[in-house]
Amino acid sequence: MVNDTFETKDIYLATTLLAIGYILEIKPGTDGLSSFLVKRTSKLEVDVANYMGEKLLVNALSLWEAYKSIKQRLYE
Repeated sequence: MVNDTFETKDIYLATTLLAIGYILEIKPGTDGLSSFLVKRTSKLEVDVANYMGEKLLVNALSLWEAYKSIKQRLYE
């Protein structure tokens, strides 16, 4: 079975992925921490590597809007 979903608990990574166009699903956690799910693609692997390597450029306004969107979805 191939894992076709990328999962992270890192809200900042999730915010960045949302800001650059990925579709996120939020999975509530039993430990109180939600997980963020994204469909796994080869582009996603590159974007995550660039994020971790501090090489990914993101529009500041898009980042802020994505963060607000995630926070709203978490607390609705």
